[in-house]
Amino acid sequence: MNDDSNRDAGRGIGDVDGLFSERPGGALGPREAGAAAQDGNAADAAAAAAASGAPKDAAVAKHRAAKQARVRARREEMRRKQAAARGLGEQQADAGERGADNSAAADAKLRADAAPPKRPGKGSALPALRPDIKPDTPALRAERVEAIRRDLVRRRRRKGVGMLFKLWLFVMVPTMLVGAFFWFEASDLYKSESTFVVRSAGGAGGGSGGGILGALMGGGGGSLSDPVAVQTFAQSRDVLTRLDADHAWIAHFQDPALDYFHRLQPDATFEDAFKAYRGLVSISYDPTEGIVEMAVVASDPYDAQRFNQAIIDYAEEMVDRLSDRLQRDAVADAEASFEDSRKELTEAQLAFAEAQKQSEVFSVESEVTAKMTLIGQLEALREEEKSRLASLLRVTTQSDARVSSKQARIGSLSEQIAALRANIAGNRSDEQTLADINAEMIAARLNVETNTAIFAAALERLKVVEAEAAQKQRYLETVSSPSLPDEANYPKKLEMTALAFLGFLGFYIIASLTLSLIREQASI
Repeated sequence: MNDDSNRDAGRGIGDVDGLFSERPGGALGPREAGAAAQDGNAADAAAAAAASGAPKDAAVAKHRAAKQARVRARREEMRRKQAAARGLGEQQADAGERGADNSAAADAKLRADAAPPKRPGKGSALPALRPDIKPDTPALRAERVEAIRRDLVRRRRRKGVGMLFKLWLFVMVPTMLVGAFFWFEASDLYKSESTFVVRSAGGAGGGSGGGILGALMGGGGGSLSDPVAVQTFAQSRDVLTRLDADHAWIAHFQDPALDYFHRLQPDATFEDAFKAYRGLVSISYDPTEGIVEMAVVASDPYDAQRFNQAIIDYAEEMVDRLSDRLQRDAVADAEASFEDSRKELTEAQLAFAEAQKQSEVFSVESEVTAKMTLIGQLEALREEEKSRLASLLRVTTQSDARVSSKQARIGSLSEQIAALRANIAGNRSDEQTLADINAEMIAARLNVETNTAIFAAALERLKVVEAEAAQKQRYLETVSSPSLPDEANYPKKLEMTALAFLGFLGFYIIASLTLSLIREQASI
């Protein structure tokens, strides 16, 4: 401040020089008086030189002195014009701030200020001229400079006091009010923390690849992982509804002992409660470790632990329910295919048994073998009878009764053989032959074998699907149980007070700079 005062005092000296540069009635200023004195000395020197007998040197000295006097006069004239221009510019800036309504008065004041300065009179900020001091003496100039310096110091002190008052009013007082609230009025809040993971039966964490909801939504190729699903569920309205029904969460935060900012009003809606719930229950997921961290805040440490454990139980039920649904959906198709193949196999077996029952043939192969054996025996017997008949015809005639008997026997054997052959592969349409029965039996047996193969494949697929579903089974495993806090975690009194101070200070600085810019623009 001393350096600024000295600089302002220096500027004040220049202003004082400007004030005393001109005098009414043609009076000379101090600089003009000095120039005149120097001119007088130069003239005396020139006169002395002339008297001493050196006329040429006297003329040169006189010319040089006159030239220096003119140069000094021009410099003084330029300084007076610059001082008048500075004063005029300052007065115009002041007139611009006062507005257009006072333009006439401002112009009059500017004309008055542009006029040659007068002696300070009664009511002036500068000290009046004392009778014992001449107007152009250095003592009066020093006194006026000191008066200007004191005025500048007094003005800067007033500005400093005003700035401190504004800081006190707009920064310190609000900070003290905020600090008083956090230190004496804000309710103590307790935070219960817990960690858990979502794992699969195969040992892998539920965070890799598509999770339960991903499998349900996209057939196993979804991108929604199980921890993210749990995180979304824990901050849903369903959890708040169950938590309020089981543990009276809304009534807990409607306690009149809580401060205004953390207390739910008696007429608060469910949406108001849900907004508060989202702010008091935080859950985060670390994809690198696959761990889910949850923190629950309440006004009582035991209630915070109880709410935390309840949310974990709800999340575990959700994971089990979705896992069961995923397993059922995966196994449902395999089970349906297995049941269909089993029914078709049963129908084929019943059709084969019915064909055996209707044909009264258990095995066509055995029946054919038996009949072929019988045909062979009958043919051997017929050949024996033919041999006997030939022997008999050599010793008797055709009319012998024994010959007729042998011929009848041979004919009977031939008829039996023909009947047996016709029964095996005959072409009669009025009776079902073994060939027809064999064709039906082969078709029925082939149907049974085909359905048996289908049934075996369906059974194998069902086993594979059940094994895969078991590998995809998810379950929630608690890493650390909900903690029981032994001291209040909120509010952070010192941190919040410091944050309020920085916030109000920043607002004050920005507002001050904005107002300064507005004033500067208005004065242009």
